[in-house]
Amino acid sequence: MTSTFSTATSNFAHTTTNSLANKEPESLTQPEQKSIPNALNQTTKTQENLSNWMPDVYLQNAVARALEISVSEITKEKMLKLKRIEIGHLEENLASLQGLEYATNLKKFEHYWDSKVSDYSCLEGLVQLEEVSLNGVNVTDENFPMMGPNIELLNLTAASVTDAVYDKITPLKSLKHIVFQLNPHITTIAPLGTLTELEQIYIPKCGVSDMTVIKQLPKLSTLPAGDQNIGTLAPAITITEKELNYDALKHEIFLPFSMMPQRLTNFDGYIPPFVMSNDPDQLSIEINSQQLPSTRLLVSHEGVTISGVSKEELASIEKINFRAKLDNPRSSYAKPDNYFIYSISRGTYSRSFQVEHQQKNGTVQVQYLDRNGHPLRASKYLEGEVGKRYDASTSEYKLALAGYRLDETQLPQNANGLFLVDKQIVRYIYKETPVNAQNVTVYYLDENRHEIAEKKTIEGLVGEPYDTSTDKYCLSIEGYELDTNSLPDNRKGMLGTQAQVVEYCYKKMKAPTNSVSSESKDDSFSEMMDKQVDHATTNSSGKKTTNSSRGKGQVLPKTGEKKKPSFQFFGVFLIGALGLDFIQKKRIQNDWE
Repeated sequence: MTSTFSTATSNFAHTTTNSLANKEPESLTQPEQKSIPNALNQTTKTQENLSNWMPDVYLQNAVARALEISVSEITKEKMLKLKRIEIGHLEENLASLQGLEYATNLKKFEHYWDSKVSDYSCLEGLVQLEEVSLNGVNVTDENFPMMGPNIELLNLTAASVTDAVYDKITPLKSLKHIVFQLNPHITTIAPLGTLTELEQIYIPKCGVSDMTVIKQLPKLSTLPAGDQNIGTLAPAITITEKELNYDALKHEIFLPFSMMPQRLTNFDGYIPPFVMSNDPDQLSIEINSQQLPSTRLLVSHEGVTISGVSKEELASIEKINFRAKLDNPRSSYAKPDNYFIYSISRGTYSRSFQVEHQQKNGTVQVQYLDRNGHPLRASKYLEGEVGKRYDASTSEYKLALAGYRLDETQLPQNANGLFLVDKQIVRYIYKETPVNAQNVTVYYLDENRHEIAEKKTIEGLVGEPYDTSTDKYCLSIEGYELDTNSLPDNRKGMLGTQAQVVEYCYKKMKAPTNSVSSESKDDSFSEMMDKQVDHATTNSSGKKTTNSSRGKGQVLPKTGEKKKPSFQFFGVFLIGALGLDFIQKKRIQNDWE
């Protein structure tokens, strides 16, 4: 190549090569040698059959040239001395790199020419590699190898890789130099922002539009990025007939430059303009693959006006191709401080637009749901032209519902947006508003439905559960037992807007019969009567007379039987009177004697 950039790239490559070549060679007994196939340890003095482990004669010639020996002298052991190999135009028919895996001390691999190689996996085990050049259309995202951590230089000139290859490049944290020139499939360098050791990025004649990422690379000092072909491979953008801004009176179409996405952007945010010329080499427009004559184009800072467009021609437009060169000479844009090379000059911008004439409307459904996803009211709908904005966050659609409040933690992310061809759904989620419930009253009734304990009341909010089967509400009442055969069905439930009654029924407990206790009470009463009679029959001399008026057949009150106090007094009085009568008669008898 004869361009200034080619000279710079060549100097860069030679400088890097010489710097690496001047490093001290590593010992052949490094730990990495353990990964050499076991066959190497079994090498005998007898010359091995080279074609068995390195079948491609073009690779044999390249290895012999690099080692400065004849092909017949190549052995696996001598492969350990291989530090650098270059595959150029002499190996354009090279089809296999098999055998190169034995060069475990290889530091530099240069494949500068298109060949028939499609498998580069042998490079994955060569962990000493520091510089790799994989040029040509055979290098793709799929066969690009996952290489070791010591890679400092990577050259992918004219390779068929795309932005997807960054997944295999970003792990190379030691990378200092990367070359992507002559590849319009590379449309961004943003992923390189994580490789903070980068010093040089070469991307001339690629498709990169945004240079702002370089602010994340503190060591970067070289960025040749001129002649970008932006949008060349980008898919067509769908627009409506309305966006052509047709003037029916003037028969003109106006294409504003503001409708052009992903324009070239300098590191400081500056966007260079398009050229102000209708020269077909500078700016061209095709309608349905037919290039318009420059006489129909009027270019301004705002856009391009196409004249002479009839309504019939307007209705026939299916596709518009726009292409313009950038007006960005070296003096028109800023350059980062302390950069050795920085260029974004020249370049071309291209875009295709697919025109839809039948206007399509989009629909947005607004739903109102509770926390379980159940609808609380009928949905509302918005309709509008596809691509236009809608707003479902206004009070017309963001509704207040009685008994509920909007859950502010689950507001829909798509309450605002653009109408699409496909139906969209906006969901508002509501929570129940706390409402005081009517009370639950718990009654305690006997068999005759008389209250036998004070009633209890349960209060709370609508929807809260209650439970009266606990000891707090299901009581133990003295003298009664709970009728378990008639437990209330609603002893558990939910508080609601209607008052509720829970009734627990009890049966009266029967008194136990105990004969020993009755006799004890009878004996106690008899002793009391004896004491009264004894007192009444004691004479003046202190002698006590006997009283046999109480016989064994006397009937006493039964256990539990209640006597009125008047009968008890009458009994005591009668016994006392009989006793006095007996004493009087005894005195008279004594007097006669």
